[in-house]
Amino acid sequence: EQALKVSNENASQLQTKLASAEEEQQLLLLKTTQLQEELEATSQKASKLEPTEQALKVSNENASQLQTKLASAEEEQQLLLLKTTQLQEELEATVKQVSKLESTEQALKASNKQALLLQQKITSANEEAQLAVLQIAQLQEELECTFSECEAIKVREKETSARLSTLLETDKQFKALQTEHVFLTEQLSQLQKALEKAELDKELLAKAHNELQQAQLERAGAGTMSSEKLQNTELELELASLQISQLQEELEHYYLALQESERSHQKGFMHTTMSSNKIQTKVFNKAAASELSITGKYEEGDYQDIHLTLHNVFLPNDKQLESVKAKLINVAGHIGIEFRAQENEGLFREFEDSSDEYGAYLRYFLTVPENLQVQQQQTIERLDASERLLVMCSINIIAEQLQNPNISTNTEVTPEHWRNWRKAAISLSNHVDTLPNWLSFDSVSLREEYVTDGYEHLWLIFKGVLLGNIWRNTLELKLTANVVGAASNGEFSDALNIEFRELEDGSAPLVTWPPEGADDYGPKLTLAINNLEQLNDLATQDSQLIKHLVNNLPSILEKLNIEERKLAHSKEAWASAAVKMLTPSAEPQQPKIEADIAAAQISEEHEISDVTLVCEEVVSAGSYQHIVFTQQGNNTKIKLRAENVNPDTFDAEVYVELRDGTNDVVYNESEFFGEDDYGPYVKIPAETLEQLKRAQNTTDLVWVRTVYQSASDSIDNAEEIDDLVKLLWKNVLSRKSEK
Repeated sequence: EQALKVSNENASQLQTKLASAEEEQQLLLLKTTQLQEELEATSQKASKLEPTEQALKVSNENASQLQTKLASAEEEQQLLLLKTTQLQEELEATVKQVSKLESTEQALKASNKQALLLQQKITSANEEAQLAVLQIAQLQEELECTFSECEAIKVREKETSARLSTLLETDKQFKALQTEHVFLTEQLSQLQKALEKAELDKELLAKAHNELQQAQLERAGAGTMSSEKLQNTELELELASLQISQLQEELEHYYLALQESERSHQKGFMHTTMSSNKIQTKVFNKAAASELSITGKYEEGDYQDIHLTLHNVFLPNDKQLESVKAKLINVAGHIGIEFRAQENEGLFREFEDSSDEYGAYLRYFLTVPENLQVQQQQTIERLDASERLLVMCSINIIAEQLQNPNISTNTEVTPEHWRNWRKAAISLSNHVDTLPNWLSFDSVSLREEYVTDGYEHLWLIFKGVLLGNIWRNTLELKLTANVVGAASNGEFSDALNIEFRELEDGSAPLVTWPPEGADDYGPKLTLAINNLEQLNDLATQDSQLIKHLVNNLPSILEKLNIEERKLAHSKEAWASAAVKMLTPSAEPQQPKIEADIAAAQISEEHEISDVTLVCEEVVSAGSYQHIVFTQQGNNTKIKLRAENVNPDTFDAEVYVELRDGTNDVVYNESEFFGEDDYGPYVKIPAETLEQLKRAQNTTDLVWVRTVYQSASDSIDNAEEIDDLVKLLWKNVLSRKSEK
């Protein structure tokens, strides 16, 4: 770094000299021009004078002197040009040296990171316990028995599902359904018993595993068992847990089918079609594929992948695909899934920045490599509901299908690779269940615009709506505006509402239906976008849906397809009115949170006691930095982020960002609340916290001020953070406190 600094200073000096030389050259050129003009003027003057020898002699002498000066000026100009060329060559050599130093520094950082990863792997391998061979063999036999029972149960479930689907095809099979009802009852009982047996086996396996670990601690060194077998056992325990979880979900599915069958008996008719507003919960677990095959693999450096093909894929949005090709990828320990564009199958939309020499791709990581964070962010922001459904459903299908011992493959896969890819699939599948409640939709279009005196509405139709793991084929609502033209806030209306009504086929738009209100056209639910108190009386999924719709109204209106219609008030006018209503006009009240005033007390000197923060994630990408902390007993993720970092002055835009995956995130009633594709968040500038820190007799934002004040010490004490990153954050935070 010192050499680089010296080199930069030399380059700066050379550039200064070069500029000075160029200025001198310009002056010489100007002087030469002036001399030439003087020579011409003298010649003209001499021609006008009387032709005397003395005047001619004087004129010749002057001309001779001017020519001498001109020759001298030309020589000086040549010297300056030569000097300029030399300075340029020195500058180019210095730039090349700087470039070599930068590449050497980057290579050194990469080498240090790789060495650290290798050291961690070696340490992890040395820490793995060895268990007794006989105990592991017994455990494996019990696991194999459990697997065989689960497979048999799954076969019976598939047979039952096939029979149930056949019975639901037409009204003519009503009598067959009555017979099947008895069979379903028996099958449900069998599934319940099998589930209880599987859960008991799981408890026994876990107990045996704990006993083995205890025995290993008591008899350190007794018995020899390779770490590979221990990993296989732990993987099999994870697979057993996943199977039992899936079995519970399938049992719930058949229980709901049985209830539907009983309702059909009571009504005396067969409901053969589902409404267009079909609502499915836990939708990612309801995808299926007949089989999985492995078609190839690739490995180079810190990158490896395995090529998979899912056959006869059924997705919960009623889309059926003959095959889906995907890849599980591992980039320096970061697990992900990748899809490629397929002929005749519009799996996903294609973008230029997500294409390479092999074509368009859709890639999603569990944890993102540093060099791909920007691309991952773009991918997440662009995913529509069907694309998100494809990614998450495929992850669950792969995790389930990789448990099948009879997978067809045309490439050699070692036992170690089998184990690693199965663990990777399980990690991705577990990640799906922890995702926040994103709101995504495939499209939103305008069905109707209605305008009358003082009232307007836009009738919106959404296709393919996904909220968390809840899927809807369609969703309809009206965005209404009252007191049009008489608003007090400068917009065309200050009374916007969203209104829900039954669909044309009679299906309910929400789970909590019908509402208490109704008019001549039937039941309806109307909510002011700035007053959602009625949501307390609705089901959780309804209230979450409405909150997401309201918070995202401006972006929804931006994406609204109006097919070149000319609206009475533009989409931008509706969005502006919504923003004005959703923006608090008065000072927001201090949110009441359990961990705020109660846990953080202000002393007489108005200082806040420290809190203990645990570092969970570190991202260092040049001008962008962030560190994620957690606090014991608190679900809130605390992200300290710095944007546009200046490496020379350490000026940066610093924020404290809070998330917990829900709309009830701490300080959600403040002006700092917002929502993006990752869910609701609160984002507070460091300048605000510094001002409150210097203020007296204030209890505003007490808890987050405590967190911010403790961040510096938490960074210093975190072993996961590199020393250079610690030093950078120390300078950035110090710079903020000085302003």
